[in-house]
Amino acid sequence: RKVNPLPLIFMANLVSGLGGTKAISLPMFTVLRRFSIVMTMAGQRLILGKSSSCKVQLSVWVMVVGAFIAAINDLAFDLWGYIMILSNDLFTAANGIYLQKKTEAKELGKFG
Repeated sequence: RKVNPLPLIFMANLVSGLGGTKAISLPMFTVLRRFSIVMTMAGQRLILGKSSSCKVQLSVWVMVVGAFIAAINDLAFDLWGYIMILSNDLFTAANGIYLQKKTEAKELGKFG
């Protein structure tokens, strides 16, 4: 009961990741997956009340911009692929935040 939503989040993460990988090119996949870090930082701030340092935030945004520049010549646009990868980012962030919340509350140990 303590880990109840985690298997559902994991399965949604898996399905959306595989579906997105099938639909878009590798450079765009890399760009869009970088947003999972941004979503995790935002979720940690909203849900856990923790904020990352300015240096960490700056380095994450530099990484996102760099990945975007690397994929800027990718003209193939697949809306379904973008939706799948962005939902994969959301599930990745939700999984990390939920695990962090549960382990900090001492509801879960190191091995569950």
